[in-house]
Amino acid sequence: MKKKEVVLMNYDRDLTSNEIADRSGASPGYVREVLRAHYLQARRPPSHRKGSGRHKEEKIRKLSDGILTSQQIAKRLGYSKKYVQKIMLKLDLPRRRRGSAIGELNGSWKGGRIVDLDGYALVTPSYQKFSKSYYFGGERRDGRILEHRLIVAQILGRPLTDQEIVDHIDGLRLHNSPSNLRLFSNNAEHLKTTTTGKRHFVSDAGMEVLRYPRKSQKYLQPVDRYHRMKVSGDARLIQILLLSLKLGTSSPYLLGTNRHLKKTGISDFSHSNLKRELNALYQKWELNPCQ
Repeated sequence: MKKKEVVLMNYDRDLTSNEIADRSGASPGYVREVLRAHYLQARRPPSHRKGSGRHKEEKIRKLSDGILTSQQIAKRLGYSKKYVQKIMLKLDLPRRRRGSAIGELNGSWKGGRIVDLDGYALVTPSYQKFSKSYYFGGERRDGRILEHRLIVAQILGRPLTDQEIVDHIDGLRLHNSPSNLRLFSNNAEHLKTTTTGKRHFVSDAGMEVLRYPRKSQKYLQPVDRYHRMKVSGDARLIQILLLSLKLGTSSPYLLGTNRHLKKTGISDFSHSNLKRELNALYQKWELNPCQ
């Protein structure tokens, strides 16, 4: 008896092609070929897929928040990465941009708080917790924002305008305690409150320039002491030392600053040594300690 006839003899529409193949001694592929030639249909095997196509798409849609990667979604649902990517493209679902993850989503995340060259604390806030509107007027190109502006915006429950100025009452730029922050509606009010009655300190080099007539001063080399302090990192170091002397090096407002002290060779964090280092910086830049 021919193999094809054996397959047809064992055909039963309640059997799957694999079961007919076992009875006939033929391969499942050959059985399916014979059945197709005779317009016969075997019972379909039970599906091992996790849900229907529409059910799968709905699961992927719920997890596509623009934060999880396609690989993370695929791992959670037990689907292949390619299938998840295909559905995300098909439904135009939010996808995380290429490159390293931002903020706490990155495996190298260390808190997101740094101190810039001016001595201000910058933070990378959690995108799940904060609305970007709170950053208005304080966001940098790298996505970090000024910590003192974010704190005041959270207290007020509204975004700050780009005209509003947040000032540190004690003059210490890292001291971001809510009780040490005050808000001015514009910079004119800020300057009026913080500079009225205070003598403007001018360095010896600056005094030399001022001795020339005003018309001649524009031809002289400008004395930009602060810019040189900032580029060298000393402006930041002075702010760190000032707050360390006031609150102690363990203060939470000094988070992420120890590396700057160690980078300059400061390993002794005693009060007397920090005071000595601060005075050395004042002498180096001809600064008035009362500034």
